[in-house]
Amino acid sequence: MAYDLTPAEQGGWHSNASYGFSSKFGYGIPSPTFDARSAMTPSPHLALWQNPDTGIYGGTPQASQTETTHSVYVASVRPPSTATASSDQGPRDHQVSKKESKRGKRGKKKLKEKPLNAPQNKGKEEDSRPGSATHNQETTEDPEETKRAELVENAATRIAFKEFYRCFRSEERFSFQKAEEFALDALDNGSLPVSVHWRVYLELADLAKRSNRFVEARSLYQRVCQQQPYASQGWLEYSKLEEECGHMNRVTNILHAGLEYCEYSENLLTRAVKHQEKMGNVNGARELLARLKHVGIDKVWRTVLEGALLESRAGNAFMARRVLKYLMHHVPWYGPLYLEAYKLERDLGRPTDALQIVKRGLNEIPRYGPLWFGAFRLCEEIDLSKLDFHLPEAFVMINRATLNISKELVWKVHLEAAQMLERAALEQSGKTTPLNSAFDIARHRFALTVLTCPSNLRWKVWLASGRMELGIGNIKVARKLFLRAHHVVPDKGRSASLLECARLEEFIGCTHLARSVLCKGRVLYCNDWKVWLESVLLEIRTMNLRRALEIVTVALEIHQGTGRLWATLIQLCQIRGGDQAQIFALQRALNAVPKSGEVWCEGARIHLNPFSDTFDVSRARRHLFFATKFTPQYGDSFIEALRLELLH
Repeated sequence: MAYDLTPAEQGGWHSNASYGFSSKFGYGIPSPTFDARSAMTPSPHLALWQNPDTGIYGGTPQASQTETTHSVYVASVRPPSTATASSDQGPRDHQVSKKESKRGKRGKKKLKEKPLNAPQNKGKEEDSRPGSATHNQETTEDPEETKRAELVENAATRIAFKEFYRCFRSEERFSFQKAEEFALDALDNGSLPVSVHWRVYLELADLAKRSNRFVEARSLYQRVCQQQPYASQGWLEYSKLEEECGHMNRVTNILHAGLEYCEYSENLLTRAVKHQEKMGNVNGARELLARLKHVGIDKVWRTVLEGALLESRAGNAFMARRVLKYLMHHVPWYGPLYLEAYKLERDLGRPTDALQIVKRGLNEIPRYGPLWFGAFRLCEEIDLSKLDFHLPEAFVMINRATLNISKELVWKVHLEAAQMLERAALEQSGKTTPLNSAFDIARHRFALTVLTCPSNLRWKVWLASGRMELGIGNIKVARKLFLRAHHVVPDKGRSASLLECARLEEFIGCTHLARSVLCKGRVLYCNDWKVWLESVLLEIRTMNLRRALEIVTVALEIHQGTGRLWATLIQLCQIRGGDQAQIFALQRALNAVPKSGEVWCEGARIHLNPFSDTFDVSRARRHLFFATKFTPQYGDSFIEALRLELLH
């Protein structure tokens, strides 16, 4: 085994082994010596993210980055106190000086009464008179503490800003310019305390960013960070602006500068870790996580969880598993923690260990729904692997869930059971029982789902049962179920049920009836872009390309911000007009929806055709980078990336 662990450390998820610090754990670094303060909060995450070359904090400087005006700005606002802080200090040791603590103690002493004839010390009076050095030293407040104190707002300040925010949003509904003028007036007329002016500048910066005035927004975010550097919101929004502009090195500088002021800010740390991972610097992310070594786990467990997910995504399953086990020991009430641990083991092909995690989580939080549904899928997988089509283990879990889960989710439990029985019947059909009779138990469970389901959600159950009947060839029954769903569906979902009816007619070969249904949908529910897209795809599947081009052109006049429609237009231009028409359509699409992964993917396809004049591997790679960045859930981008690697 790659790790020299004791048998207790090698135990599964059900092991009760203690998880203290071990020199064998982490990256093979000897156990450091901690002081008494560190011993008060022992935790195994002390050595989780250590770089073998740099130690716990990672003192090796990062790769040199290009010096910019922004980096100079960031350096100018860093606090001088954090630069000389010792690595053995606690999280708050550098914030309060010894002089301040003594001053607080002196303030608590009672003043002694002096007799009237007591001699007075004139030297003391002269030293403490206003304007002297001693007087200034005692009365001058620490500017850092003043800035931190401004974050604690009193009731009057909160009410004043709440009233400003309400009026600001109402002005914003009319125009951005009026909202901006209102905010500037509020800053000038003194209606808001100075301590919340940074919040106003934050709103103005957001307004400028949404108006595509990025230079002005950048200046306003810098002002926010200067006025209140101890508020993580300013650094966070500033980093988002630079990321949208593509300045990734600036994002790194901003996040690191923000963490010098807000050292243990959960939002900043999580974003910085994700940013380092996105940049391919996993060791840099581990160095950021190493600063948590002196902090109690109750304050930083969310950030430690992000570190576990980082290790999981990096392929370090051993480290991710160990951190998750430690977190489940200290934060047993947090449901998503068990969910992530279950997904880790499931993706590693260990369903038994995943089921142990789910059972442990359900013992702690028996009303947490996602864990129950994860248990259903795991038990179904185990039963089907044993060719036990009655699903005994799965239905033991189903019966437990109906007794423990919240009442609002009982119908979903029955729906999941019906779909499990449907899948088992498909596996079983043709082997031991006829096809139609194998689905009787599933039909019974669908009926139970309808009885327990809220009235506004029953249309989903009718659609699910209709799909089952359509899959086994009961066309008439499926059509009746779809029509019933369309009759009971709320107005918001009518277009979705109509699309299901159109797909049913196309599936059985009645394309003329499917066109009629979609035509009705375009008239009644023209605000739903999915109706237009389904109409275009129907015409493409029937090879009526001219009609498809006409429909998508009309659709884009209504839905200019829909990337799927623009991507379909680009495809049709390739068939109807050639490469130049496709390039022109791509330019129009990128002007309309610059963050659509579907459109960028179509641009990559244009440049990946080796028989075209537009063939360019470097441009295709750039287009695929934007496609996977803006829409990572779009699978076509990754398929085209595989093609790119084959062509390169």
